[in-house]
Amino acid sequence: MAQPSQDNAICNSVELLKDNRFDRFAEVVSVLMNATTVAEQSLTDSLSSSNM
Repeated sequence: MAQPSQDNAICNSVELLKDNRFDRFAEVVSVLMNATTVAEQSLTDSLSSSNM
């Protein structure tokens, strides 16, 4: 399940698309990619700390 900050990123992205259609599509992709990077880093950190 997504963490709260990831849910926020998804909700914000949907709002941007809803309000601006595809005029801000690049920003939406950027927000989602940033959220994905944060999630990936969090998972990597969790896995690294559990293997110690």
